[in-house]
Amino acid sequence: MIVARSRKGAVSTAEFASGWGVAIVSALIGGTVSASQVLMHIVPPDPGYAGALFGLHLYTWAAITFLLAVLAAAVNLVLAREFQPLGAAQASPALRRAAGFTLAVLAFFAVSNLVACFLLQGLHWLMPGDPTGYRFFADLL
Repeated sequence: MIVARSRKGAVSTAEFASGWGVAIVSALIGGTVSASQVLMHIVPPDPGYAGALFGLHLYTWAAITFLLAVLAAAVNLVLAREFQPLGAAQASPALRRAAGFTLAVLAFFAVSNLVACFLLQGLHWLMPGDPTGYRFFADLL
């Protein structure tokens, strides 16, 4: 949100702070989802879903990452005046291109994640807790 607004002009402190506020709300929602996944597999005989990375499953890493994102956004809110980005009028063309590339990569990952979730869930109301295949393709057969 902050990067997109800074490409159009100078970002005020209020816009900067509201961008980090949206980041905190988003990270809390993501943390809630990943924490529910952790709690689904916390029972000792359950081996967890998928493989582990450095001893932790990806949903555990997601919960940790969302917690760190809330902490980073909170620090940015506390130091909003010192961390306020340059507006588009003061930003170099290279910085504007980098911001555009960053937004394009973010959009690509968001759309590809939506497509992957749709293919996993198919035309059903609920996605299974431990999806083992693409229900969309299974329903076609």
